[in-house]
Amino acid sequence: MKTTVLVLSAGEGTRWNNYLGTTKHKIVIDGETLIERTTRLFKGCDITIVGRDESYAVDGATLHIPDEVGLHDINRQCYHTQDLWNKEGRTIIVLGDVFFTEEARDTILKDYDDIKIFGRQGESNCNGCLWGELFAHSFMPEHHEEYRLAFLKASKIIKEDGRLNDWWEHYRFLDGIDPMVHDVGERFVEINDFTDDFDRPENYNIWLKFYEAPK
Repeated sequence: MKTTVLVLSAGEGTRWNNYLGTTKHKIVIDGETLIERTTRLFKGCDITIVGRDESYAVDGATLHIPDEVGLHDINRQCYHTQDLWNKEGRTIIVLGDVFFTEEARDTILKDYDDIKIFGRQGESNCNGCLWGELFAHSFMPEHHEEYRLAFLKASKIIKEDGRLNDWWEHYRFLDGIDPMVHDVGERFVEINDFTDDFDRPENYNIWLKFYEAPK
């Protein structure tokens, strides 16, 4: 049974604001867009790009355009992919605005039986980012209901106090961590290299400066 990889790329990208004349999922690094790179790195899996329109089609991946595009928060994007989750094997959900290294890909594709959340807890060791980020989720069919329930709990917290870091809230419920505490537990897998996402142009420009610096 192949692993299912869902590449979430249907958000509005308001903070990116069409910088470089494109959405952040389609910025070009080393000659390929982010979603092309992710598709190449996860070759061998059943890859579906959850995109806004036909321009998100990439060779080697299936394109899924959800009924409701432009979903602002990642939790809602995840929640609306339930029909695409692998009912017999592993599902991996990755963010389409993330530059993944090959080492990060290898870490994500390791043989995990439990729910795993891949990210960086705090400041990057190498790319200039000063805060933590989440990059990918991994779960099996027996975790679908638990994964769903964590969405509902996180959505309640977000609605009550207006938090924006919705994937972190979702993760904390999955790992039994107080939603008011920025901490990680046993289900968190640290990735601290050039893997990062680009919410705003300034994030990308700082990352690119470090990435292109002489090694």
